[in-house]
Amino acid sequence: MNKPTHNIDNNEYHRGELGHLLSSSDMKVLYRKSGAHLEVKKSQVHHETPLMALGTAFHSLMLEPESFDDEYVIQPEFEVTEVDKKTGELKAKTSGWKRTNDYKEQLSAFQKKNAGLRILTEDEMSQLLSMRASMGKSSMFKEYFVDAKGHNEATYVDGRFKVRCDRICEVDGKTIIIDIKTTDDATPEGFKKKLHQMDYDLSAVMYPDIAKADDFIWVVQEREAPFACCWYKMSDWIHKLGTSKLNKAHKALEQQELPMGGFSGHQAEYEITEL
Repeated sequence: MNKPTHNIDNNEYHRGELGHLLSSSDMKVLYRKSGAHLEVKKSQVHHETPLMALGTAFHSLMLEPESFDDEYVIQPEFEVTEVDKKTGELKAKTSGWKRTNDYKEQLSAFQKKNAGLRILTEDEMSQLLSMRASMGKSSMFKEYFVDAKGHNEATYVDGRFKVRCDRICEVDGKTIIIDIKTTDDATPEGFKKKLHQMDYDLSAVMYPDIAKADDFIWVVQEREAPFACCWYKMSDWIHKLGTSKLNKAHKALEQQELPMGGFSGHQAEYEITEL
């Protein structure tokens, strides 16, 4: 197992010294769309959806637990009161409390105090802990995460390409890449559908090629009860499909590049095609 070429955080990987290199998500844009679309993607500011933010938090909790408390803070349940019209006494406000000035002031003060940290609600933290407990029960977790020697959040660079492995480890003499996915459906049918939609197969071919690994495994963790966790190994058929996609992306890259860098964008306008 080769050591990671870079020891950097996620932000540095995406937008720092390696920001100009091409990742698997960049190659997916070339496969699905064009170089013009990739130029726009790389120039835009990335915005996380709530589900993406939860996935990021779960990765941090599982892969970098020693730094989780330095990155995240739990938002308390702020107490908002109102005067009881019958008794004249203060009581907890049960409806519309998030719209009150009292709540907004407490939230604003909390956010200012914890500026620079990612904020999780108590419910979100409980959700993450349930997900972690489910994944940790698996015998494979012990084999690949506890017993095996390896690296978490490992970055590898090869030429103009880069990959960031959730985990890379050595088991029975083979180098294995582990990729954690959070989802609402971890069943084989549900994950297979997601795999094709998101081109996970392209990544599963590109990662071992750059990191010089022998195999690729997805750990698919559901976000809701019963928090099922399923493990899937890349099959020969998925490898063949991913290779085809990656080759198409490489071909698009070669065809669209300009001598001085950038892309021609010749596919930004599409001809009328019979479907």
